[in-house]
Amino acid sequence: MKKKDFTTPNQFSVLCEKHFAPNCYPLEYSIKKSMGIEVKKKNLLPEAIPTVQTVDSDKRAEASSLSRHGSPERHSQPKKMRPAFRKRECLRVIQTAISATEVSDAEMESEVEDGGSIQLSNTESTTRSVGLQFGGKSVHKRSKRCQTKLKTMDKAIQANVQKRQHTTSIGIQCNRNLEDLEDLKKVRKRNEWERMRSRECSETTPHAANFTSNEAEKAVWKERKFIVFESHLLELFKSCPSCASLCLFQIKKIIGSLVKVDQTCGTCGYERTWDSQPITGSVTSGNLLLSAAILFTGLLTSKALRFMEHINIQTITPNTFFQHQKHYLHPSICSVWKTFQDNYFQKMIESGKDLTIGGDGRADTPGHSAKFGSYAILNLELSPVINVQLVQSNEVKSSYHMEKEGFIRSINFIKEKGLKIAEIVTDRHVQIVKHVREEMPETIHHFDVWHVAKGLKKKVNCPV
Repeated sequence: MKKKDFTTPNQFSVLCEKHFAPNCYPLEYSIKKSMGIEVKKKNLLPEAIPTVQTVDSDKRAEASSLSRHGSPERHSQPKKMRPAFRKRECLRVIQTAISATEVSDAEMESEVEDGGSIQLSNTESTTRSVGLQFGGKSVHKRSKRCQTKLKTMDKAIQANVQKRQHTTSIGIQCNRNLEDLEDLKKVRKRNEWERMRSRECSETTPHAANFTSNEAEKAVWKERKFIVFESHLLELFKSCPSCASLCLFQIKKIIGSLVKVDQTCGTCGYERTWDSQPITGSVTSGNLLLSAAILFTGLLTSKALRFMEHINIQTITPNTFFQHQKHYLHPSICSVWKTFQDNYFQKMIESGKDLTIGGDGRADTPGHSAKFGSYAILNLELSPVINVQLVQSNEVKSSYHMEKEGFIRSINFIKEKGLKIAEIVTDRHVQIVKHVREEMPETIHHFDVWHVAKGLKKKVNCPV
């Protein structure tokens, strides 16, 4: 009880659960307790009566310890069951119960199969078979055919199908007579024959813009291109090219400067997908040519594409341009450059002449803070550039040494090809002059007149 000086119960007096026997609670509480599940709030049965009168063992032990030693004893409390362990125990108990029921069912079935009988109680000596457990009365059986009364009728009448007196032909269903279809076939054959004849005539007749399909694929960049407005373009798809009747059309897809148009004729069934430009592999030729034109002319990508957007011309995006540049344009430039160099050096070796070359360097920024520097060599007799070397400032001591490093790499490249240098023309770079004097004594070194005149002009115009 809560009150220590309890004498008589009142309306607020209560009893704890220890004063009630286990049969005063629902059966599910004992099952949950056996599984390790703690029930916090318990409900008593309506007919529950308190029958247990005990004193709490903990309080009795505490009182005895106080009387003996004067201080409470510390009793070891039971360990609280962990949630994971409680779950495993619940699963184990459930599986054990299920397996036990399965074993009992299996034993019962085996006894029934052996022809044994099941006893309902220990006192009863009479037995009955499994088939008569629900009672000894005979079961009234009826056939599946008699469970429901089916209305049977002839198959020909089940769907209430009546024979139609008037039948229509296929030609009438599509609003055309058979004679019209025959005429349409003749027209299509005649159009195909005229198209083939005109193609043969065009192939045999010489023309300035006439070339085969293979040549057309190779010379796509030579074809003339026009700016066509959308309204004027779609007018070409209003009529069917086969039967000249009206047809359906729509713009299927726009990829950069490429437009795809689907055309379908409901009269003759003609279908096609028209592309505004040829497609090489998986790349549209117009988009690739546009990227190549921007790169080869030195235009800024943003300005060139902005120019196209201002007049609403469908064009590529900057990302597409850089993808073309990386995967197609730069590899093509390197391949063409290498092929040119191989052919040039092969011709010079066959001729047996010594080279007369000139070279000069340039940096990305003026002064002594450049990041990259390039050195170009050209043949002064034929005027082609035969070699270009790129040098980064961190490859040498400083940006001032990049021009000398580029010159040395170019000379070594020419010597590796088996060619001799008779004369060389450069500016008055001190490091290059020293290198030619010490490493190339058989080569005649000239100074460029333009650089000499530039230095003289500086000295003349220099204020005193």
